Amino acid sequence: MERVSGNLEYQFFFSRFRNIRTLAISHETKVEQIFYQPRQAVCILKTYYNRDVSFVYQRLKSIRHENLTAVYDVLAYNGNTYVIEEFIDGETLTEHLDRQGTFSESEVIYIIEKVCNALEKLHSQRPPLIHRDIKPSNVMIRVDGSIKLIDFDTVRFHKKDGKQDTVLLGTKEYASPEHYGYGQTDITSDIYSIGVMMNELLTGKMLNNHRATYQGRLLPVINRCIRMDSGQRFQSVGELRKVLTSYRTPLGVLTRNKKKIIAGCIVFAAAVSALLFWVTKIETWPDLQKAYEEETSPFLLLENRKVDRKLKKVLGTKYSYVKECLQTIDSDVKYWDGTYFMQGAVPGLYTIMEAAISLTDDEELECSFLEGEICNYYASDEKFYEAPSENMLAWMASFENKTIQFHGEAQDNAEPQDYADGQFYA
Repeated sequence: MERVSGNLEYQFFFSRFRNIRTLAISHETKVEQIFYQPRQAVCILKTYYNRDVSFVYQRLKSIRHENLTAVYDVLAYNGNTYVIEEFIDGETLTEHLDRQGTFSESEVIYIIEKVCNALEKLHSQRPPLIHRDIKPSNVMIRVDGSIKLIDFDTVRFHKKDGKQDTVLLGTKEYASPEHYGYGQTDITSDIYSIGVMMNELLTGKMLNNHRATYQGRLLPVINRCIRMDSGQRFQSVGELRKVLTSYRTPLGVLTRNKKKIIAGCIVFAAAVSALLFWVTKIETWPDLQKAYEEETSPFLLLENRKVDRKLKKVLGTKYSYVKECLQTIDSDVKYWDGTYFMQGAVPGLYTIMEAAISLTDDEELECSFLEGEICNYYASDEKFYEAPSENMLAWMASFENKTIQFHGEAQDNAEPQDYADGQFYA
């Protein structure tokens, strides 16, 4: 039975995308560009042969940060690990060094601040996640100038009582002494690698016998990052970022001369205008009939900020669970009498996770999801508790052996209602 279940999970995982091209391949890994149906976007598929790193990637899957590559799905099967990640349109810092040479101090400050933001998200997990391979080829500059930290295959959980690391998984030129057995890698190990990377970005050279080759005004920051004694380094990326911020010039970041400053101001003004237009647009409740007629991806409706905020308000702590359920949405969406209905399901740890959402032209919503033996129902307006929409009611009633439970302050004193074959409780 386990083999059948595994095969079904494998088939389901690979049924949701189509390959575009292979980007890199070795005896250990393969990297492919794919079109991922649930996101309706180009993504990256990484295959780790004969290596199970799913325990880390499952944790990363739940993390979202603007400076971290998003992990969308993970599968461990037959000794291999398959990971679907966000596709980053841009170039690595290594590619930028090869093409344009070293970075200015202002550019390095900007880049490292963003890397610190990404690492702060990882380090704040319980237990902390340590990247262990911070280097220019693992940091990307997107076409819009934003920064993304990539490549998590060396990430590990920090063990509070651990003594030392036994295997070097990162890149030795950037690795702290802890990587070689002089203690356990922790958040200061990533800070050591940041210091090495700063030196390279500013000079194009590596450290010389653990000493910086750079001699500019950021030298005190680099020297503190690369101390052999981890206790003498910055003790958090937040502390490092705060010190870096004090070095920032009044003219800002990524500027080399006046012409670039002027051009940057023009681009910035245009970007602000575009952003304001975008914010105004996404603050508007979607045109549900138009979305249905034009077969707009339902994921775009759920990402609408007004819809998303209302969903968070209605569901509270159940918001993340429902979003997880709706990673895969049935293509058979419905629109009738001002109500747009969608349903989705994904394989859970012990059972199928299922949920349904109805959006109305009146800017209200209903949500129902299966959790164990309970089919839970939430709504943004108490009128729905008296009369759920037809599609939602049919969806809930399809779980004949489940108890359907209504949630809402207005239902505290309500009487049980019998709508169909299932058991309904307020």
